[in-house]
Amino acid sequence: MQKTEVTVQVLNSLEETVSILSKNGFELIEKWTLNDYYFSKFNKKQLKNMNFSEIMSNSLLLRQCIGNQNQQQFIYKKKEFDTDENVVSEEKFSVEIDDIEKARKILSRAGLTEWCKITDKNRLYKKEDFEIDLQVVDNLGIFIEFEENESMKDLNSLEKREKMISMLKTLELNLGDDFSCKKAYLKFKSEN
Repeated sequence: MQKTEVTVQVLNSLEETVSILSKNGFELIEKWTLNDYYFSKFNKKQLKNMNFSEIMSNSLLLRQCIGNQNQQQFIYKKKEFDTDENVVSEEKFSVEIDDIEKARKILSRAGLTEWCKITDKNRLYKKEDFEIDLQVVDNLGIFIEFEENESMKDLNSLEKREKMISMLKTLELNLGDDFSCKKAYLKFKSEN
């Protein structure tokens, strides 16, 4: 099933952000940490010369979730991009695995390049049917990820995206201008 989501950088401090969300009636529902390991058949030198859509179309992900529901997954995301390299929607294919370190070794020994590791400390906030994932990403900043909800089921991808951005702008947070932040790509570019 394809889903639409927006991801935007939050320019407030974590304390200010939490306070503003609370003032807006959001409640903290859950906390967890994600360790994401991105792999590609291309080496880092080749990846440096590719655009975001090329990199992501040729990558897979190992994800370790540490929290109430610990899980480890092998994931491929089939993304649909617009002409500006923004993700319009994505379909996720995943399977549970039992050992993330063994999976990393297998992929590396198979000749794949681990081109990025991202650690997110996540907090899920909810107000009625409005759920946002506040993410503190190591060495990158604070982000909000917002996935479509049931109230948007009859809208097309572009309409969903516009509605989601509009909803986020009502929160009175100091948000960045890019509502299609590509965290793995930003981290890769900053390190390379």
